[in-house]
Amino acid sequence: MSRFLAASTNADLSKDGKQHDTISINYSSNRSAYGRIGVPFTVIRNGTGPTLLLLAGTHGDEYQGQIALRRLAKDIRPEAISGRLLILPSLNAPASYSDTRISPIDSANLFRSYAEPPTASPTPSIANFIKTELVGISDAIVDLHSGGTSLEFTACVMAFLSADESYNRRVLELGAAFGAPTLVLNHRPQPNPSSLVGIAHAAKIPMIATELGGGSLSRASDVTIGCEGVLRTMNHLGMASLEVEPAGRQRVLEAKSTNCFIYSETDGIFEPSVDIGQSVLAGQLVGYVHPLSSVVQDPVPLSFATSGTIICRRALARTLPGDCLFQVGAPEQAGA
Repeated sequence: MSRFLAASTNADLSKDGKQHDTISINYSSNRSAYGRIGVPFTVIRNGTGPTLLLLAGTHGDEYQGQIALRRLAKDIRPEAISGRLLILPSLNAPASYSDTRISPIDSANLFRSYAEPPTASPTPSIANFIKTELVGISDAIVDLHSGGTSLEFTACVMAFLSADESYNRRVLELGAAFGAPTLVLNHRPQPNPSSLVGIAHAAKIPMIATELGGGSLSRASDVTIGCEGVLRTMNHLGMASLEVEPAGRQRVLEAKSTNCFIYSETDGIFEPSVDIGQSVLAGQLVGYVHPLSSVVQDPVPLSFATSGTIICRRALARTLPGDCLFQVGAPEQAGA
């Protein structure tokens, strides 16, 4: 049994075959003094070879990755691989059960809980198990996200680039192998140490994340991109030779600064006039926010300070000041 404080699993990570188990987190509450939270965990292993850590459901209202990893956990046969898959399709299980982005138990964002004390609450306990038990034995990490309830993304893979060029090359190779239609370069010279990105960077384990649609929807095309991307990644790592459609040409975008976002400044109703994946120019009208408190007040026009391609858009019409409405990515600059 692998243990770290309150989190443990009965899965034997050194055993060949396929095991469907859980990571159990002890949690005492008013309704259950000696309760446990179970996080679904599948281990598929065959002999020696690379270890690939596959995560989804870090945010509970992001469904595409949760479906994709469940499908792969059921369909992949041990004899089809050389190495080990560690699959957690609903990592933030309490949030998945409650259909929320963050945990309903402790209101914590799992993606940014990796520096918290593991005994603080269930979410840091989950994060610490991943950090201490799984990241260090992995050769690569793929974390499947989508826009959740509030955002919708064009299907893309995110490469988080630091000041370490050698590490960046491995991340970019992983992103190209995954093969989502768009590759977004996020420049983070000093990755946040409380995030999974920072943990992977510190361990020098190449990691990519995805954004596959969103808006409380689960389109088959986005799930397929997730499934096929994982299979291509496995082939890239040399742990399998699986039949999968080759990746098409990737569009490469950069998300460098706050100029790539539009936030609402009004309590109102959001009316977009452009779609995700659409190219826009600096100053171009991309939508309005209609003030809710007035019929005669003119709607607030929206435009970007920079040109590029729409990466994501708010999926909900009702909006409050501070809500993200759009993100745009600029075409990659030569030599950047």
